[in-house]
Amino acid sequence: MSFRMVSFSALAVSQLVFATGAFAQDAGASSGKAEVTSIDEIIVTAERREQSLQKLATTASVVTGAGLERQQVTSIDGLVRATPSLSINDGGLGKFVNVRGVGKSVDQPGVQAGVAYYVDGVPVPNQIFLTTPFYDLSRVELLRGPQGTLVGMNSTGGALLIVTQNPRYGVVEGALEQSASTYNDYRTRATLNLPLGTNFALRVAGELEDRDSFYTNDGPAGGNPGRQRRRDVRAALAGKLSDDLEVFLRGEYYHNDEDGVPNKPIPGDPDPLYNVINSFSPSAPFHLSRDFSTAKETEYYRLSAEIRMDIGHAFQLRSVTGYQNGDIFYTFDPDGTSLPTLLDTIKIREPVITQEINLISNPGGAIDWVLGGFYLKQKTNGSVNNVFTPSNALAIDIVAKTRTENKGLFGQFTYHATDAFNVTAGLRYNQERHYYAPDARATFGSGFVLPLIADSTDKAVTGRLTLDYQVNPENFLYATVSRGFKGGGNNTDGSSFKPEYIWNYELGLKSSLLDRHVHTQLGLFMYRNQGLQLEVYAPTTGQTAVTNVTDGRTAGAEFQADGKFGGFGFNLAAAYTHGRFDKAQLVDPRYGSTTPIQIEGRDYLFLPGFTFNAGVEYGFGLGGGYTLTPRVQYSHVGSQWASVFQVRPTDFIPARDIVDATLRLTPQGKGWSAELYGSNLFDETYVVAKAVATAGIPGRIQYYGAPRQVGVRVGFTF
Repeated sequence: MSFRMVSFSALAVSQLVFATGAFAQDAGASSGKAEVTSIDEIIVTAERREQSLQKLATTASVVTGAGLERQQVTSIDGLVRATPSLSINDGGLGKFVNVRGVGKSVDQPGVQAGVAYYVDGVPVPNQIFLTTPFYDLSRVELLRGPQGTLVGMNSTGGALLIVTQNPRYGVVEGALEQSASTYNDYRTRATLNLPLGTNFALRVAGELEDRDSFYTNDGPAGGNPGRQRRRDVRAALAGKLSDDLEVFLRGEYYHNDEDGVPNKPIPGDPDPLYNVINSFSPSAPFHLSRDFSTAKETEYYRLSAEIRMDIGHAFQLRSVTGYQNGDIFYTFDPDGTSLPTLLDTIKIREPVITQEINLISNPGGAIDWVLGGFYLKQKTNGSVNNVFTPSNALAIDIVAKTRTENKGLFGQFTYHATDAFNVTAGLRYNQERHYYAPDARATFGSGFVLPLIADSTDKAVTGRLTLDYQVNPENFLYATVSRGFKGGGNNTDGSSFKPEYIWNYELGLKSSLLDRHVHTQLGLFMYRNQGLQLEVYAPTTGQTAVTNVTDGRTAGAEFQADGKFGGFGFNLAAAYTHGRFDKAQLVDPRYGSTTPIQIEGRDYLFLPGFTFNAGVEYGFGLGGGYTLTPRVQYSHVGSQWASVFQVRPTDFIPARDIVDATLRLTPQGKGWSAELYGSNLFDETYVVAKAVATAGIPGRIQYYGAPRQVGVRVGFTF
């Protein structure tokens, strides 16, 4: 039996032993020690109403704002160290976010995300704009599996719900924090909450960070790719206009000025041409050689209005209106070396309008229900300028616009058959339109225009059926069948591809053990994927396009545990996922072959088979009301593939093991705090993403994760 299966067998046995209540006696009382503090109950709003995480009939991970701080999670990328089954591959321009091997694995503008991302109820549809930092948050909720009813839009893999801190009425409070670490990394955070009379409150929070690059540029061009100058500010105004009406106005502005993205060619590529390209790049992982300066500038803002109104004490009306706009200017060296080949300049502007309306029943009846409607209009205007250097003999300009319009109607009903047994059923009707219109101009001394217009519409019905049973006060069982949908889209050659569907079958057990000092979750799931969207090379045209290539199957198990015994606390999460493609024959043109390759049985892309993370801490009481808390956090992300052809080492992303640690000095209440911290303490060099284009040269590059950083943080709260 493999190590992975032994590990999960042990976890499952542990869960079942715990669930019997054999250890339910209070540990502190049995030893005659002082009263032991139990773990806090976590309240979530994943289903549009407040619920305890331990009674939510959905597989979910929730990290509170305090937990994010303890685990040094400062952005979406850090969530892989705090949750199971999640992989995030940062490819420079955008991110591939996958849960249980399902999400997005194709770097094309027309391909939708498979993991929905929401900030305070507003969806962020483009994964280019997932770079805003995590600070002053209430919590992050990761829902695993297709969310086919309430979230709906493009949530085949799951949903990430970011919830910021709301303003507090009648309270003046704030915080100021300054950190400094290696690589001249200076980060400042500030928060201020002000009451405005009795029924209004304003909360403003901001973060700025200046950091040198992790890389040394040995090339002839200047600049330090990876250097960051980042600014982010949020503001929220809350008003309780009456006992039945509350309004929230929120805004966020983000700006990051970088010296480009530090990509490097993949060493050891079997292609002789790439061996030549590699010779122009330093062998040391964090050394670059550039023949021209690069840049990346991202600007992004989001505005939203949320209304919560109780109507006749029978149900609540909730409306969330959002407007967001993002701009990216990106100058990129595709080969990542000092070899004069190609310079790419990409410009993207993307305004998005969203509206969601919910009618939510008040609790107390035999049936709880949620009805809703959703609308999204996304405009993406982009241009790509390719210049072949150094002679500029050929320049290609591509200007394109894409439009996505999504409409949804949904309803979910929970019937309380008994005090312990519930039945939940939900349906959603989805309609999504995709429009693509490019304007291509290539200059060879004369120009030409090739308009290729594509317009497609998708319609789908998704939903879920869930049975849940409260076995006893400590144990909660549920079983779910759900269907998810990810919209189709259009290729740059004018062709279209169809939606991707998924059926999910899931069993779960949530337990509160040892007098609520330990919370656990154990889940088993099986997927049936239909119409998987993959990038396919066509030998007849010499180009690639996204196509619904094949189906696939996924199965796995997940375990989570969080515990608190006085000053001692721990968290643990583990997942094993096995995903395989069905029959399909594809051509890999990278090495001169035109023979189709059978991909049946090969692993899903960006799917780490085994993920594991664990943290432990202990708070020592000191004089003067202070506590000293050392903490160690370990995370393991298994190996992954970046291409269905699975050529080593080009397509292979090795596993990584990261250790972080903190030593915090915190007051009993408000006041001064201090912290020593270290990330990637053993300075592991690891690849976080690869881009392995199958058509066009150059295009096989990789990105490294952050090296070791050690720093100090000082803060004051009032």
